[in-house]
Amino acid sequence: MQRQSKRERMARLIDEAEQSDLSLAEFARRRGIPPQTLYWWRSRVRRDETALVPVTIVPVHKSSIRIEVGDATVIVERGFDTELLADIVRALGSC
Repeated sequence: MQRQSKRERMARLIDEAEQSDLSLAEFARRRGIPPQTLYWWRSRVRRDETALVPVTIVPVHKSSIRIEVGDATVIVERGFDTELLADIVRALGSC
């Protein structure tokens, strides 16, 4: 069984806090965690989730482009769903 990292544990706690009806400070107090600690971890987790990843964009032909993120390649055709593409790039960036 693999042990969770502190970051993973804190990210899970932050998710639980945000799903609760409590303020982040009250949630932390009830868990015996200094509220400042949970606030700090929330900012760190959010920053990590929005970290930039190197992306290469290569024209394939006039109606599409190829986007390379790490080892993954995505071909984007004209008329693509921008929200779906943003979700894909975010997911690839977190791998």
